[in-house]
Amino acid sequence: KKKMLISVEDQDRWFDFGVGEYVANQLSSAGENYNPDKFKTPEELAKLLAGFSVLKPKADKIIVQDLVTGLPIKYFNKYKDAIKDRFQGEFKAKIDGKEVNYLFKNVAVIPQAVASIFYHMNQNSSFDFSSSMCPIIDIGGRTTDGVAYNYGDLIENSTFSLERGMSDVFKRVGKELVINEKVIREAVINGKDTVTYNQETINVSEPVNRECQKLADKIVEGVYNEWRDFIGNINSVFIVGGGAKILDHGDFLRNSFEKIKVNLISNAQEANAFGYRLRAEAINRKRSDKNE
Repeated sequence: KKKMLISVEDQDRWFDFGVGEYVANQLSSAGENYNPDKFKTPEELAKLLAGFSVLKPKADKIIVQDLVTGLPIKYFNKYKDAIKDRFQGEFKAKIDGKEVNYLFKNVAVIPQAVASIFYHMNQNSSFDFSSSMCPIIDIGGRTTDGVAYNYGDLIENSTFSLERGMSDVFKRVGKELVINEKVIREAVINGKDTVTYNQETINVSEPVNRECQKLADKIVEGVYNEWRDFIGNINSVFIVGGGAKILDHGDFLRNSFEKIKVNLISNAQEANAFGYRLRAEAINRKRSDKNE
């Protein structure tokens, strides 16, 4: 919510942005169209620099030893090196008129779903990643990603990405009720059964539940198809991502999986971000141990 005006230098040009409450007025349609190479834009650089300045508001020089971020599995191999090249190095910005210099010494990129497992292991000391099968399903806004490990090793050809996510629910319900999908999204995320639209109170629970079950059915169908070579060996799956919490709350995935146990990773929506931090700390510790 912090208001901030930021100017960033990118490729020898300066770009001005509003961050926080200002950004709602500037970019009212932000996020409607997902662009996998959006990291190349000055907007994404501004978000990164502004975020660190929020954490260190008085600093005029910010040095980050290890920056870790992630990508959906579908885009990981294609963009991981480009993201590292994009954000590793020195940058300059003006925050509310004050010049700030940034240095990101090392940048690492990992699959989003893998980051969530780092977080889960950190939060559950009894969980042994190397002693069991660990299938992970990451349900986002526009895609659902999957990856599976067996006794700590990646199962060959287990990674997949489905063009299905919670946005499908919001769009379908919005179209059915002739309501802007942003209104539906806000209601679902906040756990509300009704919305007020054009001065009318409308119950959205029935169509939302119906479409959530349809989405869950399609996701499970995709999982069974993608993991058909070893699905018979899976007793449980971990789910993570913004859509996971919503689908778990209504038992939609459990209804579809039937015999396979569904485990929601705690803080499902933020687990990936927490996992990035844990990975950065691990990289830093490993470097420190080598230098001792």
